[in-house]
Amino acid sequence: MSGKPDSTEVDPLLPLSKQQEGAEPSPSRDIPDEPLLYLEEAANDVYEAVIENDEEYDEDEHNEDVVWLREQRLLNKTIHWFRRPSVLMIASITFLLAFASSSAESTRQVITLKLSCNALGAENCSRENAQVLMSNLQLGYSICGAIIMLVSSGKISPMSDLYGRRIFIIAVVACFFVGRTLKFLIMYNFDSLQFYPMIGCEIFTNLCGGIMSLLALSNCYISDVAEPHQRIYSLGLSIAAMFVGLSIGPLVGNFIISLTTKFGSTVELSSQEFIPLKLELLLLFVDLMIAIFVLPESRSEKARKKSRSLSRSSSQLNLQVATAQPPSKMETFLNQINFLKPLKLLWIPRELVSPANLNRINSDRFAILVLVSIDCAMSTLAISFGEIFILYGIYNYNWSPSNLGQFLAIACASKAIVLILLSPVISHKIFQHGFGFRVFKKRIDMVDFSMCLLGLVCEVIGIFGYSLAPSTFYFFSCTVICGFGSLVSPSLSSAIVKFYPETKIGELFGAVALLKNLFALVAPIFYISIYKYSLSKLHRPGLVFLVAGSLLTFCTVMLIIAKRVIRLDRNTRVPSLSRPSSIADIVEPPSPQHLQSTRQNSFTDLHRKNSFIQKERTGSSN
Repeated sequence: MSGKPDSTEVDPLLPLSKQQEGAEPSPSRDIPDEPLLYLEEAANDVYEAVIENDEEYDEDEHNEDVVWLREQRLLNKTIHWFRRPSVLMIASITFLLAFASSSAESTRQVITLKLSCNALGAENCSRENAQVLMSNLQLGYSICGAIIMLVSSGKISPMSDLYGRRIFIIAVVACFFVGRTLKFLIMYNFDSLQFYPMIGCEIFTNLCGGIMSLLALSNCYISDVAEPHQRIYSLGLSIAAMFVGLSIGPLVGNFIISLTTKFGSTVELSSQEFIPLKLELLLLFVDLMIAIFVLPESRSEKARKKSRSLSRSSSQLNLQVATAQPPSKMETFLNQINFLKPLKLLWIPRELVSPANLNRINSDRFAILVLVSIDCAMSTLAISFGEIFILYGIYNYNWSPSNLGQFLAIACASKAIVLILLSPVISHKIFQHGFGFRVFKKRIDMVDFSMCLLGLVCEVIGIFGYSLAPSTFYFFSCTVICGFGSLVSPSLSSAIVKFYPETKIGELFGAVALLKNLFALVAPIFYISIYKYSLSKLHRPGLVFLVAGSLLTFCTVMLIIAKRVIRLDRNTRVPSLSRPSSIADIVEPPSPQHLQSTRQNSFTDLHRKNSFIQKERTGSSN
């Protein structure tokens, strides 16, 4: 083989002016002199220099995944903000989807209730019968939606490693738009409830995984574009965008209804009620157009090609080892459609760990299982208690519709404020600068642990406080305290992803989403059953909060135990955690001379590309 590079291979990470001699630089890469941009990047570089250690960078220089990802993030800084993959881009998709759905949900429930009454007939329509029919519809939504999301979430995120995040984000939003459009047409054109077609529309809405898959893809997208020390805040912004959309959506929907009632008295009432549903479709269409024409891809072509290659070789090798012979076409097909396969990743496979770190694999596996279990417990708690909060407030405090709106606004706004405003202050000013905790790239650090512990403690205090609150005011105060529990999810996501190579991020978040969907099938039934039993038999509806608080207390204890098992404290140093980039690297590890040569070449290439980018910015490149 010659030492010359293949001229037919185009490196997607390098500008064309460096790949083809004599080619003119692309005008789209001419970056104007923006002082704020330079200031932001300078501050970021200084901050990275402070928190990272040199040994860790040196250890990763021979890792292609790390080098490519670092190059990609470096080149992203040269792209105009409107075309640059960023947290703002993916957060706008999440916000619009949540805003559109929540703005029409209350109106959709009212219309569904009226359609249910019409389906029963005038002689059989009563408040109880209509509630029963509507509850059956909701049960059908839950069961069918959970099953289809369970299958989809196990495939969508791993496939995003192979083909990119953008195409699957578009698919999720498109399914939402088409499914809600079909449901609107059925509700608008029929005078009675169409039970099975409505369930069919819900299945189509969640065909690509629904909101769980979108959140998992958002986490993958952010992990691609955000540096490790920015990951907690960046992941929190994506969740905060959803909370903001959920909090202001109902307010906008009610405002539109009030305007149409005031200024459109000549229009029939049934037509007025469908206006929020039309607004929802318009917002979902805008969201889909942004995903198609604006949202850039976060994963480079090099990384996608390597993931596809590793996926094929790994699948063939696993099947061959399992069957002791080359796999047949049927075995290959069954392996491809196995949506539970990503769950194996949560028990860290030995091939993803370098031989030098195999002595720590059991402690790391225990830590991963604890972190993922806590994440699932927190997410299912939010799903399960949505209805319980409303029932408890009406029963214990005689809440009116305005109180329900206030509770929703306070719950969502408190979480959004914590994630957007307080999270960076707590992370940077208190834990990093105040306590001197360091941020690691390849293992959980004290910042991740402390943020998660703070969120769990606040959540436990708030949950126990719910059972003791004597009035609505104190109940709302506990809701504000629980707002700090929103720190848990981004902290856990930031910590979990550090145990795995970059090529497995999508599959990892797919496994977590799959497990969350499994929890979501059981947890709501568990908490609702406790609430009904405690209310009917014991006349103590607050008992469900004591049970939930006890479970979260157990999660807090397990988090502390996991910290002791992996020997994490403020004096912990970054160990050698480089992982092989392919299976062949495990069978035949590279020699020390090869590692030294590769490390020097990687650093030289990265420095050369960095220097080229700086020349482009200053206009000195020819």
